[in-house]
Amino acid sequence: VEDRAGRLWTIPPRHLDGVNSTDRPFQLLTADQLGNTLVSEARSAGIDAEFSVHETDHYVIAASTPLVYSEWTGQLLERMQIAFRSYWKNRHFELHSAPASLPVLILSDQTQFAKMAEFDRTPASAQGQGYFLVTANRVVLFDLTAQDGLVPATNIAEIQRRVQQTPASVATVVHEAVHQIAFNRGMHRRYADNPLWLTEGMAMYFEAPDLQSRRGWSTIGRVNPGRLSRFRDFLKSVRKATSIETLVQDNSRFADPEQAIDAYAEAWALTYFLIRTQARKYVDYLKTVAQKQPLVWDTPAERLAEFQAAFGSDVAELDRDFLNFTDRLK
Repeated sequence: VEDRAGRLWTIPPRHLDGVNSTDRPFQLLTADQLGNTLVSEARSAGIDAEFSVHETDHYVIAASTPLVYSEWTGQLLERMQIAFRSYWKNRHFELHSAPASLPVLILSDQTQFAKMAEFDRTPASAQGQGYFLVTANRVVLFDLTAQDGLVPATNIAEIQRRVQQTPASVATVVHEAVHQIAFNRGMHRRYADNPLWLTEGMAMYFEAPDLQSRRGWSTIGRVNPGRLSRFRDFLKSVRKATSIETLVQDNSRFADPEQAIDAYAEAWALTYFLIRTQARKYVDYLKTVAQKQPLVWDTPAERLAEFQAAFGSDVAELDRDFLNFTDRLK
């Protein structure tokens, strides 16, 4: 069940007392109402701070940071919207408009951020720089310029200077923003069987931030040195010949703490390979996954068959091409 804030609620049949129809059309919250909801949720998480709320073309942003940081983040997110849409339009995947403004919550420091992650029942997220909560459809971030005891930046130039020193942190912002865009503009569907190798690989493909340009986004698809290095270490150690099959068949490798970091690295590498060498097939596969219905789960065999229908039945041959391609990357 979706509420007016865009949150999805899971209601088991045994808890359903009844269903009543109404002639009143369903409407999502207005931007003002959504901003108030974001602040209310932060208060419920135990965050006692002053919040400001502002709206951009595609976002409602509630923040306990200085307004200038919230505005800088909004500008970054808006540039990401334009870049993401243009990239896929040029590859014949037309995104639709989001049904409403997208919610973003920015907290002043990691302590507040950890409280919110605990409230959202995703405590492991507190170790990162941001997360996209698929149930609530919102991105949660914190002020990257206020780390290591520094006072928050008070102007755009200072924010730019500080974040350029921690590009990996900004990459997390972009990564989570890509998830939110993809789940709201027709590429993925919440609560459908979206393969994690696809959704995470997509976010990692885009995650290199473009902090210099205000008019474009020139870093899409840049080789990710950290992911590539990890994938090559994986190749030298425990990677098996059936690694592509196990990656696409289900999400178990991502859920295993001992395998997750290698699964993410391989998801990035496979995504990079497919987009760069088989872009049309990759887009067709994206369109197939986009049509999946919520709460319908594929079997591992169905997942693999769908992948083979898109990229060829001979996965061993694909794997050879994949490894030859990644071996040449720099």
